[in-house]
Amino acid sequence: MKAFKANYKTFGEKGEFERPAKTVGELPHLDRLPALQQAAQSLSIKKIHFGIPIWITLKLKKSEANADSRDWIMFSGENLPLRYVNS
Repeated sequence: MKAFKANYKTFGEKGEFERPAKTVGELPHLDRLPALQQAAQSLSIKKIHFGIPIWITLKLKKSEANADSRDWIMFSGENLPLRYVNS
């Protein structure tokens, strides 16, 4: 498994600065699809789409997703934390 890491440029009160990427959407474009594929494999699901919530991909109703105990189910691919990719 590849460990996905990158610096992310962002802006704050003191201007522009870099910090470690925290989500798939903060990775370089070429790393995003492989990161989502790796996350799907580690979460034992078929696929995670970049802009679609995981619960929709799994064909769940919103009420089912809210009742689900898996804490990652409400994320979509772009806001999926890297801890699910690098686990």
